[in-house]
Amino acid sequence: MKRLKTHYYLIAFAIFYLSLVGVMSFYFHQVIKLEQRAIATTANEKMDEIFEESFFVKAQLSKEDLLYKAFIKLTQGRTTLEQIQKTFKTQFNENNEFYTKKIDSTFQPLGYGVASKVIVTAIILHSTQQNLIESPFVMLETSTKVVTPHKIQTSEWEINERSENKGIENCTDCPEDYNLHITIKQEKQLEVTNYLSLAILKLMPLLVGSIFICLLILVLFTITYQTIRKKENEIESLHNIVDNVSHEFKLPIATLKFGLKNLSKDYTSSTLSLLQRQVDRLEKLQNQLSPNQTDTTGVLTQEFVYKIVQDFKVVNPSIVFTFNWNITKEITTNLASIETIINNLVENSIKYGSTIIHCTLLQYKKQLVLEIKDNGIGIDQNEISLIFRKFYRVIQNNVHNTKGLGIGLYQIKNIIDQQNGSINVKSKINHGTTFTIKLPYE
Repeated sequence: MKRLKTHYYLIAFAIFYLSLVGVMSFYFHQVIKLEQRAIATTANEKMDEIFEESFFVKAQLSKEDLLYKAFIKLTQGRTTLEQIQKTFKTQFNENNEFYTKKIDSTFQPLGYGVASKVIVTAIILHSTQQNLIESPFVMLETSTKVVTPHKIQTSEWEINERSENKGIENCTDCPEDYNLHITIKQEKQLEVTNYLSLAILKLMPLLVGSIFICLLILVLFTITYQTIRKKENEIESLHNIVDNVSHEFKLPIATLKFGLKNLSKDYTSSTLSLLQRQVDRLEKLQNQLSPNQTDTTGVLTQEFVYKIVQDFKVVNPSIVFTFNWNITKEITTNLASIETIINNLVENSIKYGSTIIHCTLLQYKKQLVLEIKDNGIGIDQNEISLIFRKFYRVIQNNVHNTKGLGIGLYQIKNIIDQQNGSINVKSKINHGTTFTIKLPYE
């Protein structure tokens, strides 16, 4: 079961850690998106400033521009888009070169890598609603090509002009009349090519700090987990050793008891009585090491409990013992369990400085109530929940000042759980402790 619990701890930590990393990644991604929006806003503002400069205003179609006149011929069917692009290729290249230099000089101080282009998407002839170009063509473009534009700004303007030169007298070299009514549609595309690197670079302290925290949590958990596993293995080994020792004690103790019984038939000696008491004590200690109690069911009598208390009085004459019996009905219970509970609680009271010990037994609503009250050093409230653990002993000033194995209360708790009983502990430092045990009976 311990390994299963450890497995659950690992799963719980893995879920927590992955959730933490996921939440941190989500918020970091959101911060990057916010930073990218800020970069985009700055880039857009700079581009708007660039397009307001005189060169880019002139780059639009104007009546004095040769390109403008070429478009008039296009509407009259006297040229094609391919011919215009071929004729003005040099101009387009010069414009693109200047455009690239302007973009680079504007954004390089900011560390931005920017690609941009201006595209004529359609030229609509109003008289026929015909699109004079079969496919969009690029008017301006940087040397760095646009791949995924983050901003596409569309615009259009309408040109409506007429020319009537043939009706003029004495005009021998007049240009042909034309009626130019077109709508030109264009797109301005902008892309910051190093969005991600700019955002990450600006957020690098946050990223490094987040990674450090995640690694620190992982390292601390690993160290803690390894320490816990090491202690669990040590405790498990200790449990196995104690169980083995307890098992090995059974045969020698039984042999000693058998030998003493035979000797007592032929000899009467105070030494034999002393040996018998020591063997009985050794057997009790061996029983404390085992979680299973011998089933010695019998009728609980006042004399049975009185002898247990009286033995403590003989050994500890300086301690005041009081015994109250308030049972009127016959109660059948496991006598070995009752003896173990009283012995362990009274011995603990003696170990921890008690000078007055009260032992009370009574019956209440089909429950046997056993109360042991002393005036010892008491138990800290933080330790009450720990005292029933196997091998746990109360610590005073970070030192174990009393002798013992730390299994007496653990054994009591097992006995009570086996009989579906309950135990309550009330204690106050330097005032004493009261154990109240309730065991059901038929």
